[in-house]
Amino acid sequence: MGPTETLDAIRKNIVGFDLNPLAVIAARTNYILALGDLLKEAKNLGPEGIDIPVYQCDSVLTPSKGEGLFGSGKYPLPTSVGIFEIPAAFATKPRMEILANLLDECVESGVHEDVFLKRLAKNADLFSKELEEGRQSLSVLFQHLVELHRQELNGRWARIIKNAFAPIFFASDPADYIVGNPPWVNWEHLPDEYRRSTMQLCAIVISEIPINVHHSLTTVTDRRSLQGDVVRIQRCFAAKNCHSIVADDEMIWLLFDSIANF
Repeated sequence: MGPTETLDAIRKNIVGFDLNPLAVIAARTNYILALGDLLKEAKNLGPEGIDIPVYQCDSVLTPSKGEGLFGSGKYPLPTSVGIFEIPAAFATKPRMEILANLLDECVESGVHEDVFLKRLAKNADLFSKELEEGRQSLSVLFQHLVELHRQELNGRWARIIKNAFAPIFFASDPADYIVGNPPWVNWEHLPDEYRRSTMQLCAIVISEIPINVHHSLTTVTDRRSLQGDVVRIQRCFAAKNCHSIVADDEMIWLLFDSIANF
């Protein structure tokens, strides 16, 4: 395998997720330093270089399709500036890349909404039906980002949208190994809205945790923390590819006992 192929293989196989923006910056920096001389091969992988596959996102509370008459066919994505609704046609990695890049470019350059939609339909190879079904959501999304840009609140929202979907894209190709930390933030210290949003999801996996393990967790904090870890691991691992987990001494036996049931 030559250096260009090595660089491409590394980027496709070593991926990171974290909610903390400082942790993401640090991880991306270390990723670049670890690549070393291989970075010289980036120009061979595309005229615009490469993206470092470390994403600021939530690997537990991932985007999900809306429900009901007005929510179906869209992925609502709550943010600090409102809810972005993403058409289901863009819930694939190639199309999301195109959507994020065009949003950044068109908002920054000040093009008209119709120009954005026309370019998006062509670049993403949308069917006529897909464009018509997603037109309203795409128009609202574009105008929302234009207004944020006008208020100097742009903040790379297109990249935030792209990052939020990253765990979904990689779920179809589960990892062989996870390297990560146990939860350092206690359950009771998480924001109320986040705890409410994840409670139903965590409840789904509690039945998967062995009864002796569940009873050994004496506090709600311990139970919720373990459930969060189990959700992450269950989503990121193929059932037969569980090889390695990094956790602290107090939780490692609990996690292994729990994962053994999957």
